[in-house]
Amino acid sequence: MGLSTFHTYRDVILPQAIRRILPPLTSQVITLIKNSALVSVVALGDLALRAQIVAADTFLTFEIWFTTALIYLAITVPLSTIVNLMEKRFKILT
Repeated sequence: MGLSTFHTYRDVILPQAIRRILPPLTSQVITLIKNSALVSVVALGDLALRAQIVAADTFLTFEIWFTTALIYLAITVPLSTIVNLMEKRFKILT
């Protein structure tokens, strides 16, 4: 085809690689947000602990955990939406 190494990677290999790797990579990032040390950087580890303490003090268990779940959703849903848009964009390009 006469493509240079740079153009081969840019036009042939990377679009295929990104299309395949984007969904599992998104899943891993969301899992990191929920379960790992990244959570403590974002202070969500503290959020779960505080929710437990407030629920024990106020006996508003449902309301506290519902609010906590909404905060987690507020972080993960935009990330999923952005990746979904990226997936659609890469499908159009190929």
